[in-house]
Formats: sequence, C-alpha cells, structure tokens
Amino acid sequence: MSVTKDDIQDVNRFVDEKLVNGGAESLRQLVTEWEERQEVNAAIRQGIADIDADRTEPFFESQDRFRQERGLPPRK
Repeated sequence: MSVTKDDIQDVNRFVDEKLVNGGAESLRQLVTEWEERQEVNAAIRQGIADIDADRTEPFFESQDRFRQERGLPPRK
C-alpha cells in the first residue's frame, strides 16, 4: 500500500492531538497507538461492509445458537 498525502495528514493530526493532551512516553508508544487505532478503524469498516452486504444475523438468533452449541439452557 502506498502512502498518500492524506495518510501523512492523518498521522500528523494524531500526533498533534497526542501532544496537546499530554503526549506519549516514547515514539514507539505513539506508533503502537497509531497502529492499534488503524486496526480498530479497519474492524469498524469491515463491520459496516458486513452489514451492507447482509452478512449479519440478529442478536437473539446468534445468542440462541451460541447457547445451543455450548449446551446452555435457552434464554428466558
């Protein structure tokens, strides 16, 4: 994946925000937090894509299946 100008601006905003709010203990910590943030954002985007593609199941159906697979009593 190539780096874009928007990517650099996103990193700059992130670092600026961190510095305004007390910074970080190290550059390594900033990089780690940035990577974690990117992973969370990717998971959110994937979740939205799953919803849009109808790759979800209603909560109670999921809960019922989970309970049945584990031999738990049905919900009341």
